[in-house]
Amino acid sequence: MMFVSKEQENLMRARNIKRLSFVLYSGEVDLYQSHLSWIQEKLVEALKLPDAYPVYVEVFHCLRILMLRISPRRLVSFWPVIFTELVHGISLALLLSRSRSLRMLTKQLSYKQMRIFGYPNKTPTQAPLLLAACKFLDVALLASAEEFKLCEWMWVDDTPIAIPSNIPLFEPFMRRLCENIGPSITSLTVRRYPTPCRCCPRHIVLISLSLASLACD
Repeated sequence: MMFVSKEQENLMRARNIKRLSFVLYSGEVDLYQSHLSWIQEKLVEALKLPDAYPVYVEVFHCLRILMLRISPRRLVSFWPVIFTELVHGISLALLLSRSRSLRMLTKQLSYKQMRIFGYPNKTPTQAPLLLAACKFLDVALLASAEEFKLCEWMWVDDTPIAIPSNIPLFEPFMRRLCENIGPSITSLTVRRYPTPCRCCPRHIVLISLSLASLACD
């Protein structure tokens, strides 16, 4: 096939990244460490593609597999890219949840950002990307890589601290996400566990294969 549309090309890229994830997951730990620089280069190139949200979803999936199959000390160079994409994706989801109309939304988002989330077709497709980002965080919290621990406070805060009400307090991204988007999420399956403690093993929380929709109005 000589000519393919942009959507078909993006789907082919997404499938290729999915195949890469399968190969990494099938191998032993650190089996592909010699190829990490090439893998990182390809993932960064994929994230730079415009209007390619299925590719972004598979990039997050591949990053989850890398955390399971590559030693944390070998993934140090990946974290700047990971943090940038996590903040970008979740911040846009929060922005969408606070928007009351399409006019307000288009004033706050660039053309590229609107296309990533399905605009101007008025059909937001941020749900799969948001779920992929949250699943990555789920694994990252369990993996406890030192580089992630340094910035864990940005995402979750499970240590209550008494702070005077007149002092501004940074609210972690996942808490804001739960408050703004949590009630509107549909078709999300979450395992229910007792409150974890240091002596109890931790578990993956998000087990949904897909996220149907997010109410953004």
